[in-house]
Amino acid sequence: MAPVLLPGMIGVFCSQSEGITAIQNIHAIGLRKGLPVIRKIVKHEKPAGARRKSFMTPTPLHIPGSLVSPIAESAHQMVFLKKLDEVDGPIAIPAKDIAWTHPLVRVISLM
Repeated sequence: MAPVLLPGMIGVFCSQSEGITAIQNIHAIGLRKGLPVIRKIVKHEKPAGARRKSFMTPTPLHIPGSLVSPIAESAHQMVFLKKLDEVDGPIAIPAKDIAWTHPLVRVISLM
């Protein structure tokens, strides 16, 4: 992937993310602990309110005959982020640790 922002360019992010498609899925992301980051959202598992099915989850806490996974629901709510340079693999961030996301909607060249 070619760099999105080169010297002499400005990225414009929209504060409303609903219904807006981000350029190359790039967002400014506000973390509850730490400074905001600009990352590509690779995958967002388990939208709010949805339930992820878990069949025969292999954990030491598995209760025979149980119909509910012993893994906490919050463990399934992860957002996978990738740096723009794509050198490193994606990292998983718990959805609860993200305060906001603003999609990249325009790139303006100053030259």
